[in-house]
Amino acid sequence: MNQTTLIGRLTADPVVRNTKPDGTGKAVANFTVAVNRMKNNEQITKFIKVVAWGNLAASTSALTKGTAVVVIGEFDDTPQDFCAPACEALYRSYLMKRAGS
Repeated sequence: MNQTTLIGRLTADPVVRNTKPDGTGKAVANFTVAVNRMKNNEQITKFIKVVAWGNLAASTSALTKGTAVVVIGEFDDTPQDFCAPACEALYRSYLMKRAGS
């Protein structure tokens, strides 16, 4: 089973778009969650990129920067296909299945 839970805050407003320019495709949202943890009495913040699809993606448009969120989803570190050969590899950190705020 591949399930990951993140609790953190949005670093910016989610970017919601449609897979087709005429709006008949699926909704997809991209956003980043800042997740804090303690290590050796020092706070460390990780910035996790998240992708949400469908109705869940559309519902993220109501969220704003700084909103506390819970993300439950599958971990996926597959490289993005659209990255040019000259750029660094881009990774989808999490593909979100469910969420709450």
